[in-house]
Amino acid sequence: MDINTNNYPTCPNPSITIGCRQHYNVSCITLVLQDNTEGLYVRGTKNDNWIYVNPIKGTLAGSISVPLFVNSSLDSVISPLPQMLKDGK
Repeated sequence: MDINTNNYPTCPNPSITIGCRQHYNVSCITLVLQDNTEGLYVRGTKNDNWIYVNPIKGTLAGSISVPLFVNSSLDSVISPLPQMLKDGK
């Protein structure tokens, strides 16, 4: 089991910040401890639209994702697509 953490302190020059891309979770369980920073959205159940979440300092928001494989036979070998690998690795 892996635990990935991200902490984004205030950057004086936001144009040079690096972080996770939008709507991206790095693991199957995501916890977000909110401060006054805006930018959290959740996917709605109707029309798959994204809904803005007002930041409430000290709120802990969480989501659970379940990765799954669909329609693979038991003798299938599952691996990354060759074009997604760099130098065959």
